Amino acid sequence: MVEQAAGKKLQHGSSHGYGAELTTRQFAVLIVAIALGTLLEWYDFFAYSQLNAYLTKVFFPAGDPAVTQLSFWGVYAVGFISRPVGALLFGHLGDTRGRRICLLVSVTMMAIPTVLIGCLPTFAQAGIAAPILLALLRAIQGLAMGGEFGCAMVYLHEIAPAKAKGLVGSIGFASAMVGCMLGVLIVVIVEAIFSPGQMLIFGWRLPFLLSIISASAAFALRMHMPEPEEFTRERQQVIQHNLLRIASQRSASLISRSSSADGAAGSGNSLGLKTVDSLAVAKHRKEQQEQGSFGPQGSVSFGSSGAPLHTLGSLSEDDTDAAAAATGSPLGLKTIDSLTITRSQQQRKQQQQQQRGGFSPQGSASFGSAAGSGGAQVQRLCSLSENAPAAAAAAAAAAAGPADQCASSGTRDVSFADEAKSKSLGLKAIDSMMVTRQRQQQLQQQQDADQFAASGGDASIAIEGIAGVPEKQGEYVPALRLLRKHWGGVLLQFLFEAWVSIGFWVISTWLPLQLRKAPVFMPEKISQAMLIVNLSVMGAVQLAAGWASDKGMPRVWSCFAVFTAAAGISVPVFIGFARCGVAGCWLLHLLLMVLMGWVLGVVPATCSSIYPATVRSSGFNLAHNMAMSWLGGVSPTMVTALVAATGSAVLAPGLLLVVAAVVSMVAALALLKYAPAANKSS
Repeated sequence: MVEQAAGKKLQHGSSHGYGAELTTRQFAVLIVAIALGTLLEWYDFFAYSQLNAYLTKVFFPAGDPAVTQLSFWGVYAVGFISRPVGALLFGHLGDTRGRRICLLVSVTMMAIPTVLIGCLPTFAQAGIAAPILLALLRAIQGLAMGGEFGCAMVYLHEIAPAKAKGLVGSIGFASAMVGCMLGVLIVVIVEAIFSPGQMLIFGWRLPFLLSIISASAAFALRMHMPEPEEFTRERQQVIQHNLLRIASQRSASLISRSSSADGAAGSGNSLGLKTVDSLAVAKHRKEQQEQGSFGPQGSVSFGSSGAPLHTLGSLSEDDTDAAAAATGSPLGLKTIDSLTITRSQQQRKQQQQQQRGGFSPQGSASFGSAAGSGGAQVQRLCSLSENAPAAAAAAAAAAAGPADQCASSGTRDVSFADEAKSKSLGLKAIDSMMVTRQRQQQLQQQQDADQFAASGGDASIAIEGIAGVPEKQGEYVPALRLLRKHWGGVLLQFLFEAWVSIGFWVISTWLPLQLRKAPVFMPEKISQAMLIVNLSVMGAVQLAAGWASDKGMPRVWSCFAVFTAAAGISVPVFIGFARCGVAGCWLLHLLLMVLMGWVLGVVPATCSSIYPATVRSSGFNLAHNMAMSWLGGVSPTMVTALVAATGSAVLAPGLLLVVAAVVSMVAALALLKYAPAANKSS
């Protein structure tokens, strides 16, 4: 059903099928909110790299240029090294508290350090404290980026319509490319306005200070973001399954204690009775006394009558739903709980009576022999309260064997033999129903777990605790669950993104600076223009890849084809960078950008499909940020060191990309087997 009024909400399952109750306008606002936050983080990282010529002089001591460059890229890498830690922190926050709070905190943590970098003292003003403070703020930015980008990609995947998850997910990476372009463009504009001397004094600060604009807009738009329905639904299922497992454990413990009590009674107690003194039992008895369900002083009366009404426990008002206790209904578990309480009461009374050798005047129970047709009848243990359903009595009678009758009025004493026989049969009925309860719980728990797993959830959450330790109601640690149950997915995503992580940061940050040197001597303005134009093309390719994946293109297989091509052309392309002119280098750079744009366009939908919703934020965040940090973020520093060691700016980056492409090819093949859904559109 399509709602025509602009303000009306589109329910999940409508023609649009958004992952929450949204209008088209609200969905568009959400896309802008996510895009602005993603733009901010990538803007900062690219502005930093483009200000290389100024920041090396402002924050690091003059000396060996190679050492200065390594120091600059080392501080740059700090922001990446801290990203996996941020992925764990914000992944946990997103999977336990919700996507909205995660995205609000991350964009705030990203914006504040970015603005503070623009306020830092220089090396001339603060000495060694200047680069230390810069590294510290970069580390905080890395923590925020570790949560921001991955959680944003997951949110887009979950909120998107089923038939457009590839396209909507690719918007996240496309907005990242806009952030990269904006970072370069702002630096170009600032350099055009101020002289080199002014740039060293205050001009370098402006790109960082301007980030407060996009950060404020992103925060305001994210304030009222809805949670994706897929996440909230599976999260609620996890809570329910955890509660079911805890209830099952407590029930099993109760049964175990009851069985141990019967065994410890010894031959001296023919009824096998054992006291279970509980405040809950006392409260239950007091309530029944006040309601008039018990006789004087809490006594339970038994007599003779033709009335068929009988049961094994007195039930409270909350137990009126418990009629189907022994017939398979989960609601009937309340009835058996009440029967267990009654049994404990009778056990305590009988022990006291046997020790005194007779009945106690307080809380006594009188038994009579049946006077009806058919001879003597065995009496029941307890009376049924007026709210108790008759079905519970029938079930108890079937479990006990012979039909025993309990009168609502009139009592008379009976011999100990009759009483013993009556109570022995009553206890058997309770035991039978308790066993039935345990079996019902186990069967229902397994059925729920199988159904949850079939719907894409993590069935292990329903029936297992972490290392067997019971978890709090609805609480769990997604990172531990992830590493215990889904570590294979994390590893494969990490390796799957190896080539694109290393390649993107090499050709977008290290390579433009390298092309300004011999033998190409590309002018700085040309290298910046090349980067802006090629990043825009890359963003368009990402959107095209996401759209194609929604139309049936195999996602993983298309990436495998790109990895294969990259392994074959990487070394020749870097040889071309050393031998071609400015135009040739521009085209070769564009070729690599197009290939990487295709992979990045399908990564959100592909890798989000690896994990269930309850650990998706943690899983995607961790694997993506490990790849981008441990491989991509340190790649400019690594290539710089390799070039310094080998003296070749051709073979070092080329061979590095070949190795990375082969690793990603192997991971793609393994991913096809591990998570077939990652290769298909919804």
